Amino acid sequence: MKWEDRQRSLFGKLLVRQIFQDLGVSDFSLQKVEYTAYQRPFFPGNIDFNLSHAGDLIVCAASPHTRLGIDVEQIKSVDLDSFSLVLTPNQQQTIQTADNPLDAFFRLWTLKESVVKANGKGLSIPLNEVETDYRSVRIENEIWHLHELHCDEMHKGYLATAMPGIDLAFKSIDFR
Repeated sequence: MKWEDRQRSLFGKLLVRQIFQDLGVSDFSLQKVEYTAYQRPFFPGNIDFNLSHAGDLIVCAASPHTRLGIDVEQIKSVDLDSFSLVLTPNQQQTIQTADNPLDAFFRLWTLKESVVKANGKGLSIPLNEVETDYRSVRIENEIWHLHELHCDEMHKGYLATAMPGIDLAFKSIDFR
């Protein structure tokens, strides 16, 4: 593991710890974090949290009121054709006709990732079945409400929540 990865891992753990302190959880300990059958981390109790990092950015969200998932990606060159199997035909057309196809792709990708992380089953959910209007997504009879993160020009991100308009704690670290 490179030192940069170790540093991001450490800061991610510190970010999770800080966000639980902000929510008034005095007994939070990383040793208490457990994992579901799909390897989604959780802290026993009523507070849900999720963490993501890409490039120089780490983001974390937590809430005692709703399940949530968060994803952030650094915008970089990718072969968009290689993602055709995880996109619907409508989504492929949206990306291909966008003024900035990479921007459109990463906006959609982080949206999908945040939803499958919130659901808890991760990539076992077929991404080509995740259809959206950019405000909500229905997966397995659950509706996930979407909130675009306005990071910076180099990153795209989304937050998915089970309930709309809820209070949550959000923190980020930018290493630049």
